Amino acid sequence: MQINMIVAVDEAWGIGYENQLLFHIKEDMRQFKEKTMGNVVVMGRKTLESLPGGRPLPGRINIVLTKNYADELRQMEDVLVATDLEDVRQLVKDVNKDVYVIGGEQIYKTFLSYAERIYMTKVYDRKRADAYFPNVEEDKEWVLVHEGERKQEGEVIFSFMVFEKK
Repeated sequence: MQINMIVAVDEAWGIGYENQLLFHIKEDMRQFKEKTMGNVVVMGRKTLESLPGGRPLPGRINIVLTKNYADELRQMEDVLVATDLEDVRQLVKDVNKDVYVIGGEQIYKTFLSYAERIYMTKVYDRKRADAYFPNVEEDKEWVLVHEGERKQEGEVIFSFMVFEKK
């Protein structure tokens, strides 16, 4: 089992505003689906609520890490609830699948030291944000191993990057 992170950030490392993504890039969504399909996704409660219909992602094992879980989360079909990192480890210990941490800010911070790889969509723009991803370009534990060419979708310019832990 490998722990990965998958995230889209703006130039200031912003990832969201008022529980919504800053950008909606079709190619980014396609990559997200390709990477996570058939695997495990770990998210916080607010990230689950921000998904279409507030429902778990189909075709994946959805784990919601939250200290303030409600009974409706436990009763939600296709959602496993964890209250701490050890709960997550127990839920995935016998699963022969990769784990993708998909947000939000606190969940990324919690898992950063355990992750081995970060799949990042870097957007060359700044938007108003209230949630951020740690700046791994300035973190000596992480090295950029792949930077794709810059692409454009509508007005948005972006590139795909992969960081690995040293």
